[in-house]
Amino acid sequence: MSYDHTIKKATTSKIIEVMLRDSTTGAGKTSVAHGSVTASYVREGGSRVAITVASGSAGDSYSSGKWAAVDGTNTPGLYQLHLPDAALAAGANAVSVFLKASGVIDKVIRISLIDADLP
Repeated sequence: MSYDHTIKKATTSKIIEVMLRDSTTGAGKTSVAHGSVTASYVREGGSRVAITVASGSAGDSYSSGKWAAVDGTNTPGLYQLHLPDAALAAGANAVSVFLKASGVIDKVIRISLIDADLP
């Protein structure tokens, strides 16, 4: 299975960019508010854990579950998600993050968790 990200285990305060696409046109989906996003993660061999999604702005300092559109005009469909620290904790080799919203193609982000920083 391929991975979307490779992150060192036990990394904290990690923010990733996520591309969401319209379920009808496939184009970048704009105006996906935090309240309409259902987010979860599953660590390898574990069970689903809900992520409480909160409102934010692109470039905000880290806060677990924060969600923000980057720029609806110039980067339509691109959002920032502040991953919960527990999702990246030591003890698993991978984690999957699942995002769902009305009118959006469901999104799964696979993250490989490794023991060392890559150069």
